[in-house]
Amino acid sequence: MVSYDDRNTVPHEILDLQQVSNKFSGRFDIPGNWVGVCTSDGGVIKPTKAISMFQTLAIQNGTVLKDYMEVKDIRKDDVKRGAWVYTSNGDKFWGKKCVEILVGMNCLYNLWRLWCVIGGLRRGIRIKNAIGGDFPTFASYGEPYIYGTPSLEFLGLIKLCMYSMTPNEDFVIDFLGGEFGKDVVVEGGFSGHGFKMSPMVGRILANPVLTREAKGVELKHFRIGRFEENPKGNFKEFLYHVM
Repeated sequence: MVSYDDRNTVPHEILDLQQVSNKFSGRFDIPGNWVGVCTSDGGVIKPTKAISMFQTLAIQNGTVLKDYMEVKDIRKDDVKRGAWVYTSNGDKFWGKKCVEILVGMNCLYNLWRLWCVIGGLRRGIRIKNAIGGDFPTFASYGEPYIYGTPSLEFLGLIKLCMYSMTPNEDFVIDFLGGEFGKDVVVEGGFSGHGFKMSPMVGRILANPVLTREAKGVELKHFRIGRFEENPKGNFKEFLYHVM
């Protein structure tokens, strides 16, 4: 991380355990052989407002949103072409082209692990850990990997975040293939860092859906079949974790 910051001229400071404790009012107690790497260039967003914004833009552009629809099956339509999507509540939808957003991608591979992050505030420290104070967005690169942010929305409540992890934490963006060919595009396995990428991913997905090819973007890195060639997917010297 330090070498990455140096190469990319990210302003940062390196702190020992006592400096970490002093800087954040004693809230963090790191092992003696660790160091803290601190930068002021981080930040957080309000996810509820961000999601509302994305949904509003989608509806304004003609999208029909179907919340709480668990997809149970996709069947090719050889007569009308396209595909039928079946949901757990008995509904079905036909589409000439389909985009399937996969949550918990065990339906395709048994390589995914599900991470769960739970955050909450105890009474008496709610204000101290809220946004605007000196409580930071942090990440602990030990085992297990732990991260958190200042309390920003719904103060005092516990937030639960669940997401699918690919073996190397890279996305899956690809045509489903098989009998569906290029009529169904799948995306998933965003490994905890997909939300901030959603505008870019949406733009990338538009071309495969409309033209059956990803124009101007090389998606080989995100192929779903890469795990058949190598269970770990794309080689990396280290995992980025969620950032």
